[in-house]
Amino acid sequence: MTSKSYFIVCFALFSFFVVSLVEAVKTRIVEEKDLEQIHKYLENPLVTLQTSRIPYPISLENVTNWYEDAKERNRQGLLYSFAITPDDIDEVMGVIELKRETSDSKAGELGYWLGQEYWGKGYMSSAINQVTSFAFNELSLSTVEAYCLEDNVGSIRALKKNAFVEQPGTVSQWMPARARTGIFVLLRCLSAF
Repeated sequence: MTSKSYFIVCFALFSFFVVSLVEAVKTRIVEEKDLEQIHKYLENPLVTLQTSRIPYPISLENVTNWYEDAKERNRQGLLYSFAITPDDIDEVMGVIELKRETSDSKAGELGYWLGQEYWGKGYMSSAINQVTSFAFNELSLSTVEAYCLEDNVGSIRALKKNAFVEQPGTVSQWMPARARTGIFVLLRCLSAF
């Protein structure tokens, strides 16, 4: 088997695996009806401590303010906030966001979290796949990046399953919600087009 044939077989198997995962969850724009469920999950410090921007403790008012800001930024084409739900019911499991600096930017950045009871089951890998596809196919972005705390192995693994490549070095970033500096790794995915 030539190396080209081996690559094609590996890619076909990878695509089958990712397509199988995509059926596990769906993503849709966050709605006002989701806010109480989102707040419930974000009351868990194990969820919020894996993020750089979500404060802990968080109030329902904070979540509502985030939602109103997200709606406005969505109208401007700067932020897309997706609820992650099981494929068969419309109950929020987590949120994944794609943001851009300007509405005509060709680069985007992912940020996400998932309720603790859903960790380690492939749901985030599926959501990353769906939102990255949206970024490349609907918004015509050329690059999508994500920053993860260097000890968040599950998050890094979910990104790598979706063709994100870890970039050399780390980034120290002040985390105002944590009042400390976090060490992050950068992962990047490039469009095939």
